[in-house]
Amino acid sequence: MNKFIPISLINLTPLQSDESVNSEIHIDDLKIINNIQKSIEKGGRRNIIDILKFLIPNLLKQKILNILNSEIHLRISGDGRNVRRKVKQVIITFAILNNKTHLYYPENYHTIILYLGIEKYEILQVALK
Repeated sequence: MNKFIPISLINLTPLQSDESVNSEIHIDDLKIINNIQKSIEKGGRRNIIDILKFLIPNLLKQKILNILNSEIHLRISGDGRNVRRKVKQVIITFAILNNKTHLYYPENYHTIILYLGIEKYEILQVALK
């Protein structure tokens, strides 16, 4: 999937406030600090339509989707979390509900948005545009 569906960057610069950036640093690994500093005010995104175009042929072969009934039921969910105490990130994923037997398997959840920061309506609105 990585080869066929590129990850594009989202610029969240005008939306991130001082609240979302941690003033205290509790991480001493220089590699992690550099990665975080490059990623601040940016996020990654994949187009959900491109992901579905990639997945649908295989779901038709497995008879999870029926070509006569073209409805695909999606579950879109998101969550913010702390990583290593002070680094906050938000992830938005989706799953195809038609695949009932394997719905709760982690490989059936596909990330569409990932960014460092807090869960805030204005930021989510720009990220999901």
